[in-house]
Amino acid sequence: YARNGSQMIHSLLTATRTAVLNNPAHMLWSVNYYDDEGRVTKNISQHYKGGTLSDGNYDETDNTYSFTDELLTSTRHHKVNSTEQV
Repeated sequence: YARNGSQMIHSLLTATRTAVLNNPAHMLWSVNYYDDEGRVTKNISQHYKGGTLSDGNYDETDNTYSFTDELLTSTRHHKVNSTEQV
């Protein structure tokens, strides 16, 4: 996705790592992608499905905005083992 994201990200939060309770060696990533207006257009966040850490367990949220900066849509895709869940 990065080729469509903005390169104008100075001072914007691009990623976080969060330790899992009772297993601080496991860290969950969350990454934000922005448009040139500084609005989050995509977020990808790992989740701890079944108590296991996996690169294939994540939520992907896509946002669209109006010309007046109002959030028009926010669509979340929940994935387990890289397969979208319904």
